[in-house]
Parts: sequence; C-alpha cells; structure tokens
Amino acid sequence: VVFGSMDPNTCRVSISNSTFSGSGIAGVRLFSENQTTIRNTTFSGNSEFGIHSTGSDVVLSGVVMDDPCLFEAAATVVSEGYNIQTDGSSCGFDQPTDQVNVAADDLKLGPLQDNGGPTETHALGAGSVAIDQIPAVDCADADAEPLTTDQRGVARPQGAACDVGAFEVEVAP
Repeated sequence: VVFGSMDPNTCRVSISNSTFSGSGIAGVRLFSENQTTIRNTTFSGNSEFGIHSTGSDVVLSGVVMDDPCLFEAAATVVSEGYNIQTDGSSCGFDQPTDQVNVAADDLKLGPLQDNGGPTETHALGAGSVAIDQIPAVDCADADAEPLTTDQRGVARPQGAACDVGAFEVEVAP
C-alpha cells in the first residue's frame, strides 16, 4: 500500500500512512537522487529490508521499522524523530524521541490483516511503546499539513498524542 505523492517540479516523493509488508526484497527501494519523505508508516515482514536506498535522500518521522534498513554510501538519512526500530542496527534513528532496539514484546505489532479500512494493516497491541508518542503538532505530512487520519481513515490522534506508524489505536469514548 502506498499513499503518497510526487512533486513533478522537485521530484520529491512523500509517503505517509502506509504499510509495507511481505515484499520480495524491500518494502521500498529508492534508486534516484531525489528526496523521499516517509511519515507515519509501518514496515514489517519484508524479505530483506524495510527500506533500501542507493542514492535518495530519505527523511523519516513516525516510522515503525520492524525490518532492517540498507542505505548505501550515496544515500543521506535524516531522522526527524518519533521512529521505532526493532533491529537497531541500520536505520540511523538518532533523535532523542527515536526508540531503537525495541523488543517485539514491547512493540506489540499485530499480524498483517483486515483491521478495518480499505487495506490491511498491522495493529498495535495494548501497551505498545508506539501508542501516544507523537505530539499532535508534530503529527504532520511532508508539507507540514496535519495527519488527521491513519491508513484506515481512523481519526488521529485518538489519545493524548498520535501513534507511531500507519495504525492509530482507537480509544473508547
């Protein structure tokens, strides 16, 4: 599932509220020298890598990375925070709000399945470290526009803040 856009004037690619799961080699493979911004997206269950970039500048924020990353020498990686990585070795998450080496038991990422909405997602289980991590002011797309829904169309935020990744846990009224 890809929900995003490409600006034809700058060749800037934006991906948000998306799940990449079960892909052959990588969830996302980037070959160009353009900028790619990925926000509130979940990577899990891809054969080798969540992201493989040979030269694109990659900006990441609010990403759940349950797969390794591969950024070759020509690629530049910028973390804008609120990323969670279970592998901990290759994505360059270096901001104080990033969480690296997170155990699967703490992430509580569910299987890829129909959780409502038009496409399958990985739900966050109760008590997941991804819940309520992104202040509403920082829960925005690449153009600084608020992300008001998750991949399924569920309103964001549901609790005190937005959840990391493509899935927002619904809070009972």
